[in-house]
Amino acid sequence: MVVIRLARGGSKKRPFYNIVA
Repeated sequence: MVVIRLARGGSKKRPFYNIVA
């Protein structure tokens, strides 16, 4: 859940967190 929030909060790290989620 936290990973999803970070993905939306940071567009730069969005692809990185997207893989983790």
